[in-house]
Amino acid sequence: MGDRANVYIHENGRPGVYLYTHWDGTYLPRLIKDALQTPRAQNRLTDTAYLTRILFEEMIKNSLGEETGYGISADVQGGEDRIVDIDTYNCIITLFGYPFEWDNVPVDPYAYEDEIW
Repeated sequence: MGDRANVYIHENGRPGVYLYTHWDGTYLPRLIKDALQTPRAQNRLTDTAYLTRILFEEMIKNSLGEETGYGISADVQGGEDRIVDIDTYNCIITLFGYPFEWDNVPVDPYAYEDEIW
């Protein structure tokens, strides 16, 4: 069970970090797209360390203090079939395993649920 997915943040071909969600995989592209529009993220688009923290804060903001649900890893976690890939060096975001492209992330990704599974 669950709705797993990962964000993979990396720069210039170097290994990056995975931000994992157990329950928000379907909504993850919309969540990340909205988070990237915030002023604090806009100020750090090419600063991988700060941007990663900002995005993870947005992912977990309603689950602070919980033991499970989200994680950070050097390796992809469950939901490896759905990844939001963020290359901060080249400023490219690619979606893997979603039925839409980054430029067309819907306001309601759940409308595509039947197409995902």
